[in-house]
Parts: sequence; structure tokens; C-alpha cells
Amino acid sequence: MRPRLLKRCLVMSCLVMVALHAMLMLPTAIAGELGQLRSSAADSGSSSSSSASSGSSSSRGDSGYSDPFDDSDSFIFQAILYTLAVPYYPPYSLFDDPDAERFTGYQPTFEPGTFKDTDWFCRSTNFICSARAQVEYGTNFNDMQTIGNRLQIDLARIRSTIDLSYDNYFEKLPNGDTDHLAVGNANWVLRFAQNPRTVWRSGIGVNWMNGDQNDVGFNFTYGFDLLPVEPWVWSNDLDLGRLGDAGLFRFRTTVGQQFRLGEIYTGFEYLDAGDAQIPTMLFGARYWW
Repeated sequence: MRPRLLKRCLVMSCLVMVALHAMLMLPTAIAGELGQLRSSAADSGSSSSSSASSGSSSSRGDSGYSDPFDDSDSFIFQAILYTLAVPYYPPYSLFDDPDAERFTGYQPTFEPGTFKDTDWFCRSTNFICSARAQVEYGTNFNDMQTIGNRLQIDLARIRSTIDLSYDNYFEKLPNGDTDHLAVGNANWVLRFAQNPRTVWRSGIGVNWMNGDQNDVGFNFTYGFDLLPVEPWVWSNDLDLGRLGDAGLFRFRTTVGQQFRLGEIYTGFEYLDAGDAQIPTMLFGARYWW
């Protein structure tokens, strides 16, 4: 028993010494980096901080050391900038073709009759690169049905697109009545990455609701179309914004097959606005021009 007791005493003594050492070192640690951070935050914007920072920078400059986190405001700004650039820079660097003007699907670029110079548009191809119009039916296979329309007009100027959508929602109520509501948006979109096989777009616009109550709100949109292998088309769209006092989130993804100027597709859409969550299965047709 004595060796075991002695062993326990030695272990306990070591633990006590480690704890005492940590307690003695703790004030020094707190007064180090945390103290500098606290004083920097308290003196931010004052003249004393500028002199202190100049002295600190000169001393660090003499040692050849540069702390990238010394300027917290600059670090936060760079972090925000990099975060915002993530959805844009990789697609741009990987997919963008500066010579690509039109995104026309799998149809030949200059197929006879595909692009027309009309008197009404005064040589329309100089203003409208291409366009897509679609109509679709959606259902949650229970009490909700939707009929949606969308028009995308690609303009030649700075690769911009007019993106318009209009969706009618019909809900079967428990008492047998049918509730109806229309939700739509209008967006000005930039095609920031484009080549004959894919287009990536993002922009801002307005959400609106029409029914017993009319509301509007800001909208941010982001999406892409991809042509992986003929005749398949994969399309995705994300909307974030407001609708009146409610937040709005909408995501949709579709997979279709294109035959000359037409496309038949199916997909899924999820709409979250305020307390309403509406998932729907989509079946639609799209015309490419």
C-alpha cells in the first residue's frame, strides 16, 4: 500500500505545481495580447493611438515583422471583400470567355431564322443578344398548385439581362375554398461569366406581391445555367430579399432537355417568406431565342 500511496502523492504534487504555475502565468498572459487588443479598441480614433501605433509600427518595422491583423478594420474589410468575391471570382476565372456574346443553348449560333433583324427592333441583334421565355406548373402534391411565367432578355450592353417572373399560387383551404396569391420580381442582372456552355449571373431588383395585400421589397438574385452534354440543361436560381416586412428566400433547380429552340424541364422550388414555406415540384417548357 505504501508504494501506491507514495505514487498518488507524487502525482498530486505535480498537478498542484502545474496549477500554481498556470495561475502565476495567467496575469501576464492576460496583460499581453488581450491587453493590447483592449487598449487598441479603447483608443481607436484618438491622437494617442496614432502615436502609439506609430511607435509600435516603427519597432516592428525595425525587427522586420509585419502583423496582418494589426489593423482590425482593414482585416474585417478584407474578410468581407473576400467573402463577397467567392461566388463571383471562381466562375469568372474558370468559365468566362470575353468573346462570348450570346447564350443560346445547343442551337447553332447562326442557324437560319434563329436571330432576326426586325424593323421593330431596328436590327434587334445589336440590342438583344438572346432571350428565354418559360411557362411552368408546380405542385406540392397536396393542397398547393402554382402557374409560373418567366422572361429573360439578354442585352448586348455590358452583358446585362432583364429578368422578369410572375408566379400564381393557388391553395386549397380546409373549408373547400381556394386562396390565390401572385408573387413576382423584376431584376437587372449582369452576366459576369459566360461562354457557349454556361452563363453565371447576378443582380438586384424588386419583389412584389399582388392579392388581398400588396407589398414590395428589395431582391438580390444569383444563378447559372449549364450545358453539360447535349441535350441536357441544368439551371439554378437563388433569390434573397424582402417582401414587405418579411424576409424572402427562394431557391430553384431544374434539369431539362433542349430540342432545337424548345426545352422541356422538371425541377424543384422552395419558397420561404415570413412564416410560409412552400416547396413545389416543377414541370415546364422553355423557348430559346
